[in-house]
Parts: sequence; structure tokens; C-alpha cells
Amino acid sequence: MDNSDKAVIFDMDGVIVYTLDHHYAAWTELLAKQNIEFSRTEFNNLIGQSSQAFIQSLRIKGLKGPENNLVEEKDKLYLEKFKDKAPPLVDGFLQLIDDIKDADFKTAIATSEPINIMNAVMLEYALLNKFDVFVTSDDVKNLKPDPEIYLLAVDKLNVPSQNCMVFEDSLSGVTAAKSADMYCIALTTSYSDEELEKAGADKIIKDFTEINLGEILDALD
Repeated sequence: MDNSDKAVIFDMDGVIVYTLDHHYAAWTELLAKQNIEFSRTEFNNLIGQSSQAFIQSLRIKGLKGPENNLVEEKDKLYLEKFKDKAPPLVDGFLQLIDDIKDADFKTAIATSEPINIMNAVMLEYALLNKFDVFVTSDDVKNLKPDPEIYLLAVDKLNVPSQNCMVFEDSLSGVTAAKSADMYCIALTTSYSDEELEKAGADKIIKDFTEINLGEILDALD
């Protein structure tokens, strides 16, 4: 089976691993040092954006300090929590990625996290050999909902955008994937079916047990 002209691209947080609770805990701890409250709803509305974008949004709540220092401190807090207790992978992911690789699809990670955060996740679950290409926030100027991160991924994969499927969980991520002219399947780990459908998702699933290789082949046929 030769599918080498096709690719499946995965966002990371909330798609292949349930890391969002850890990120939220790191943000709330960082903000608590400045007596700033940060609700889960506020956090959910920023999912899919970089730490720099988070910080710009939080300035209105009174967050002070140099951006680079805040990003570094938040990432440090996150990695401490992640290493203390690694969250589970999303149900069905390992089986699906193995099926995708066995079918000769190219694969990529396209995440709004920086490379050090991505590497920690990839190493924790021994996933580096599951992907051909990795694109992080360090590689692009414009993050989701801009399609740049997905366009760079397909450029590195050397596959046409129309031959790519993206797995996303955020509204900004779905928008980015569709703007890049890709088939997008959204997981309901962060947003409701209705919100993801409105953002333009082609299919919505709870986790990877609700999708199989045959459906991927049909969608990219």
C-alpha cells in the first residue's frame, strides 16, 4: 500500500495526550504569584495559542513582567508537573498511529508549544519514531489560527495540502487546518461538538477509538 503522497498531522496538547490540566495548573500557579485569578473558561478560550499569546491576553488582567521571563517560568512549572505525573495518552492513539505508519502515510506533529515542551512529551511516551516531521512554535512567526504551522509541515513532508488530514482540538487549530486546505478531524477534549462544527471541522470524535484507518483512507482518497 503506497500512501507516501499523503500525510496525517497531529496537534499535540489535547489531541495525542491529555496535558491541558497540567498547562492550566502551571498558568494558575504563575498568575497566583501576582494575585491574579484565572478561570478554566478563560484558559479554554486561549487553547491552541502560544504562551506568548497567552501572556498578551493576560496583560489586561494585570500580569506584569518581561514576556520571556514569564514564558520561561510557566514552562518550568509545566515541566515540573508533567515529570511529576505524566498524563495519559488519548484513548486509541497508539493503535491508530501504528496503523497509519503501517499504511505508509507520512506523519507530523504541528504544535503551538516550543520544542523543549514537545520533546519532553515525545520522549516520555517514546513517540519520536512515530513521526516524520516536527513543527513547533519555534519554527513559525504566526501561530494558529494562522495556517503557517500547517503549511510549513506539508512543505517539510513534501505532500500537497489537499492530501493531508489534521487532528485538532482547538477552535484556532481547526481554523488553521481548514485555512491550509486540509481535512480536519476535531476531538472534543477542549470544545463542544457545536463549537468545533462551527469552526469548520469535517468530523468530530471523542477520542481515537471513534476513527479507523479505513475512514482516513476514504477521506483522503
